[in-house]
Amino acid sequence: MEKINWPEIIEEESDNIIDALAAVYNEACCLNANSEICQVLKIDRDGTVIHHTISANTISSAVWAGNAIELARIAWFNPLDGADEAKVISEYLTKEELQAFTQFLAGEDLTLAKLRQWNIYIADRLEKKCTEKYAADNAPAWAAKAMDKIQKQAEEYGRAETQKVELADLGKS
Repeated sequence: MEKINWPEIIEEESDNIIDALAAVYNEACCLNANSEICQVLKIDRDGTVIHHTISANTISSAVWAGNAIELARIAWFNPLDGADEAKVISEYLTKEELQAFTQFLAGEDLTLAKLRQWNIYIADRLEKKCTEKYAADNAPAWAAKAMDKIQKQAEEYGRAETQKVELADLGKS
């Protein structure tokens, strides 16, 4: 089997990888949170960066065959899970919408479920804007952190390969 210099390929494609990592995060940030579905980023031996959706417990055939390596994997997640719904609603509705919604509630708490009951279109818009903003605010930092991890793993792999070659050379003398 041919040796592939993954650290070199990763270094050459680092800018593309960082951009693709941000895209992976943006795709994973959705309202359909499902830990069984992941966004995956891999790179093949030619340096082609590939982003796709895959089941959490599977691996692509290219990775399995050694023709590509997986760089990152992130499960789908909903940024609204655990969020302060009243705060989100207050932040994303216009003043007029918020007034009309609070009148509809007649003193009840602001919740996304009640917003959806009141006006499905406004609820959809709020969820879309909130998700997009969350992804835009957090994707660059996540991508940078993931890239640091990828580069460290590539360096460790490179050192391990060098040690194998040095040990093999020692055995020849």
